[in-house]
Amino acid sequence: MINLNPKLLNLHPSLKIFNFDSIGSTNLFLKEEVESGKLLQPAFCIAEQQTSGYGQHGRNWDSTQELSPLTCSFAFPIDYGLEKLLLKSIPVALIVRRLLVKYSKQDFQVKWPNDIYENGRKVSGCLIEIVRSRVLKTPFVIFGLGVNLSSNNSKGYGSVESLEVGLFLNDLSIELFDFFTSEDGLNGSEVITEWGKHDYFSIGEKVCVYDTGSFREGEYLGINALFQPEIRIDGKVVAFSTGQASIRKV
Repeated sequence: MINLNPKLLNLHPSLKIFNFDSIGSTNLFLKEEVESGKLLQPAFCIAEQQTSGYGQHGRNWDSTQELSPLTCSFAFPIDYGLEKLLLKSIPVALIVRRLLVKYSKQDFQVKWPNDIYENGRKVSGCLIEIVRSRVLKTPFVIFGLGVNLSSNNSKGYGSVESLEVGLFLNDLSIELFDFFTSEDGLNGSEVITEWGKHDYFSIGEKVCVYDTGSFREGEYLGINALFQPEIRIDGKVVAFSTGQASIRKV
């Protein structure tokens, strides 16, 4: 348990704050608030415990108390096209990674599309969803974040130790607000360079790609200008999109 009082945080002033001891899913809560028309502004939701958290591809997000998880979500209205939002799903992992490094004593890697790893073990995961309000024409992006804070777990996960949670969330709220509410993205070449420095995979590494129900092995080539990972499979270079595939070490 992180025992954090959100009222004592210095989050972005535009955020409406929701705080729960226990909830099914912070992402699902904000989605339902937006869909119903109850939530018309940017918001932050945090819970001591999630009982039905989920991640990429609908997988369960393990948020048992053994992991001392930090589980939270943000909601931001957006007034730009979804094609631009898709280009934000990869760079946002670099924002999370940088702030985790800043407010802990560790270094981390980014794993496509937006997971955070340390020494081969997952410590954090991000989830981005789109929802529309019955009241507003503007769609909302829901950004969910889970961070494992305990190294004493039997799940095989890594952890972010000694994280200054309050300072991390303060900075994260400000950076995410600016990042998602503006249609401008990060500089593409800088994203590719930064990703390459902290990539979980190495260029030329043999990887396994799970795509449309089948596994294929290939050679990892890094991410391209659309922030898609490129894999050389049977002599051909194949690019993959978020939500379409997952990549694993062999």
